[in-house]
Amino acid sequence: MIRRIFYIILWSVLIFVSGALYFGAVNETFFNQLESSGLVQDVYTYGDLYGHTALRSFKEVMAKDSIVEKFKPTMYCKNQALYLIGDSYTMPGRMDAENFAVDFYQYGFDARNSYPDTTKQCILIIEKTERYFREWVRSELKKDTRKKSAYIHSIENFFTHNPNKDIFNTTKINERIEYLSCNNSIALFLKEMKASMLYYLFGYSGDEVYVSERHHMVYLRETVDSTSIRSPYHMLQNEEADRLILFLNHEYLRYKSLGFSEVYFSLIPEKARVYQPFSNIKTNRLFDILKSPNLNMPVIDILPELTNPGEKVFHTADTHWNTTGINCWLRKVNEILIRECNKR
Repeated sequence: MIRRIFYIILWSVLIFVSGALYFGAVNETFFNQLESSGLVQDVYTYGDLYGHTALRSFKEVMAKDSIVEKFKPTMYCKNQALYLIGDSYTMPGRMDAENFAVDFYQYGFDARNSYPDTTKQCILIIEKTERYFREWVRSELKKDTRKKSAYIHSIENFFTHNPNKDIFNTTKINERIEYLSCNNSIALFLKEMKASMLYYLFGYSGDEVYVSERHHMVYLRETVDSTSIRSPYHMLQNEEADRLILFLNHEYLRYKSLGFSEVYFSLIPEKARVYQPFSNIKTNRLFDILKSPNLNMPVIDILPELTNPGEKVFHTADTHWNTTGINCWLRKVNEILIRECNKR
């Protein structure tokens, strides 16, 4: 009798836990509530790569980066507007209107449905991370760019999400179930113990990442793989270099025709290019190509500032830059904004 009661309780608990995990996986509101309650530990607290490696020696609480004050300009330009087409490196939260020396700032611009405010001096910055830049250009060249501009997203379109689709998305459900069941203090501790044993005994750090003791950094593995177009070690042929320049020139003319006073391109260098995990392998010449006299679009080159060996500009176990890296970019952009303002 006692054994029967025990099994009934055990199965009831298992069914309840399984149901809660599944409900949390398909319901985004409940999923977010579990995270905010502290019952589930947010793995991104330590960086978007930490979940792939779980090595305690590379653990960095990213919130501590907030002690570094984010750059704010001391002077502002009247009747100047800045439009920024960017990605996760420049998204709201990492930088906002208060970080730019303009009286109007907008993240995102949809050339299909809107025009810049031509009563102001309008500056456009197109920002792309190196990891996706070459793929982006290739995909755009396959389209009729006169009719389509798929890469130009407003911030609303960039983050649009329909939670009802998750009910039928088995991949998403499986990922969230794993996330909910593994991201608590006990599970994370066991995961870290296992990761440390595999790394120090067998040199295994995970399939998705590459761990380098040089500069003490974790890299997304595809970014250090010379066979991947997302890597700065991937060879870049002359023919592709010419296409990159022609494409940027085309985009420059297109945006200028919409009424922008000036259009800038900013390529954020990959973490592996900045820290060079392989001292005996050279990176490709992508950033040299952007200095070509044949390129009409002015370029915001932040690579020299980021390669300053005295400052850490990327998070240890994250693909993104830290506040110091962000400030390098903000200072340079604001110098350009002031210079453009003085041209009037």
